[in-house]
Amino acid sequence: MSSWILRTNRQIQQYFLGLFILTMNLGCIRFLFPFQIINLGGSTIQISNASVLFSAGQIIGLLILGALIQSNQKRLLTGGGLLAFLMLSMSIIIDPVLLMVMKILEGGGYGLLFLGVISLASQFPKREGEVLGGLFAAIFGGLAIGQGIAGITWNLMLDQTELTSIQSIQLIAGLASILTVISLLILVRTIQSTSKGERKVWKWQHFHLEPWVRKMFVVPSIALLLLIYSLYDLAHGLYTPNLSILLTAQGISEVGVSLGYLVGDMTWGVSQLFAGRLVDRRGYYIPLILSLLLKGVTVIFYPEANFISALFVLLMLAGLAEGFLEPVRNKAALIVEMKQKYEHSHLHLDVGFGSSRGIVLGAHGHVHEHEFKTDSFVGALQTVGILFFGFGSILGSWFLIQGYTLKDITLLGGLCLVGTSLASIVFAGYQKRKNND
Repeated sequence: MSSWILRTNRQIQQYFLGLFILTMNLGCIRFLFPFQIINLGGSTIQISNASVLFSAGQIIGLLILGALIQSNQKRLLTGGGLLAFLMLSMSIIIDPVLLMVMKILEGGGYGLLFLGVISLASQFPKREGEVLGGLFAAIFGGLAIGQGIAGITWNLMLDQTELTSIQSIQLIAGLASILTVISLLILVRTIQSTSKGERKVWKWQHFHLEPWVRKMFVVPSIALLLLIYSLYDLAHGLYTPNLSILLTAQGISEVGVSLGYLVGDMTWGVSQLFAGRLVDRRGYYIPLILSLLLKGVTVIFYPEANFISALFVLLMLAGLAEGFLEPVRNKAALIVEMKQKYEHSHLHLDVGFGSSRGIVLGAHGHVHEHEFKTDSFVGALQTVGILFFGFGSILGSWFLIQGYTLKDITLLGGLCLVGTSLASIVFAGYQKRKNND
């Protein structure tokens, strides 16, 4: 194995820096968002609905903006711009419903950032896990530090100034938007240097859903991966939107929760630096199973975290599990064996206009070839996961309306993750037997 790619590849270093700065500011807003919804007179149901809009934004970022913006560098800048606008809007909006709707901007920006990471990783064969681990470390490390900064700063402003809770969060959001814009301006010159001389012409490429659907049901490994992505994100959609509200209701202060997130996400980010490299060397079967099981058991115990030391331990365990899980499941998807190309024929309709003939309608049939790309496959799985995250958030809102508590929803999310680990055992067994054959 060659030296650590994060130390030797300048392009990876630039992505690491850009993602870290952007997500540090995002972490501030992500932590404060549910509290601001409550401050403005909203409810936990609106917090769950905001997660649905976040999922919708991610799909827009992955499928629409990702197709229109094909340069990884421009994806980073556009995604950062959307996040900066979200922060700016949070600094002035005083209506909980309007603030809830703005969550779609975070999804769009985050989707573009994620797509850039996946596309970049696919350019490094046999080192995908290391690239994914390094860049996801930047994302979650930035989120962790941002959440810690937000909780401490918010508490200090409430104690040391005469600002209200709403005003304090608005001020923090405004400062975060300014820092995000400044960081983007600083990164523009550096990013342009890596794409100097690179010119891409965008063209629309049509997409056929039917071959992908057929593969989902015919190829067991793809069907199992689809199940893993779906159940995993469904579980997170259930309990994560209101987790901060649950923890503060159990007697842990907002600062304690933010520091817990800091410790957990730092564990998440740092572990990914080593997880991706380890997976490239040792394989992904065991880490996939154990990380899902550990995460599920940890989430089950969240409702019992009534003091800060217990919360820290649980969030560190969850961070460790996530640190292995994210590069592992994407690595598994990147190397699943697929038929790379297929050929088919279909009818195309043509519409033309002639000065002497008016509108001309025509049709022709032709044969052409499509190619399956592994990064596109990962993107498709992530899109399915996002849809199930949104569905989980809708389901969580429905449970709350029916009178279930946040503890009930969190327990259900943990059990769902344990079930996902069972699906991963089947997937790992199938893949191992297939490779041995």
